[in-house]
Amino acid sequence: MKPIDIALPGVIYLLGIGFSEEVFSRGLVFGKLRHYGERKAMVLSSIVFGLLHLNVYVGYGWDLWLAYDHVISAAAFGFLACAVMITTRSIWVSAVFHALFDWHLVFEKVIDDSDLGEYPVSTLWDNLLNPWFDPFLYIPLALFIMRLNRGGWPQWILRMAKRYKLMASIKS
Repeated sequence: MKPIDIALPGVIYLLGIGFSEEVFSRGLVFGKLRHYGERKAMVLSSIVFGLLHLNVYVGYGWDLWLAYDHVISAAAFGFLACAVMITTRSIWVSAVFHALFDWHLVFEKVIDDSDLGEYPVSTLWDNLLNPWFDPFLYIPLALFIMRLNRGGWPQWILRMAKRYKLMASIKS
């Protein structure tokens, strides 16, 4: 447990990050690109959101693979946050969602190079594939949220619910 004088600024910082990134990426970028189509705006604003996270890796000891991993992961999360914003019709829900997602940042221990010890050498294949877990998790979840927003449960889910008696009756 952190003392309140340390935890409170951390929580305010966390909310500030979520709010500022959401206002820029979802409010400004998505809002400006939306007249080209909602799908294009979602993808492009998510890419911009991912690229915003390159600032963490600028400077001494810059690691291309860590930056690549973080940008891919952040872009996928941006797509999910965009789906949450569109579905709830509120940037505030997306900002709180972002803040809750980043909750671990307040309590993370800062690691310097001396703490790392021997850095395991990864293969090119490992480095290329490692960051793709997040997109395979977040993007289908975002598409499912958007599908529910457009018109309810997909028919295959309704048929499965009826087959396994998860629902009493289904109205077509």
